[in-house]
Amino acid sequence: LTVIVSLALTLVAFFAYCQISHIAIMWYFIVAAVVVGFMVAYAAMFGYDKLKEIFAQWGAIKNE
Repeated sequence: LTVIVSLALTLVAFFAYCQISHIAIMWYFIVAAVVVGFMVAYAAMFGYDKLKEIFAQWGAIKNE
């Protein structure tokens, strides 16, 4: 249920932002929004700290 809710809210927020900002929607924007939706779901289920640890392992952010 968390995945469905987070994907739905992320996509709705993405489309609303594009509508308000007059941004043309490209296919890769939608793919990026879906990926962000899965990250939101993961953070909601396991906590932000666990998501931050995964990004630190990949080298995306520095662990302070």
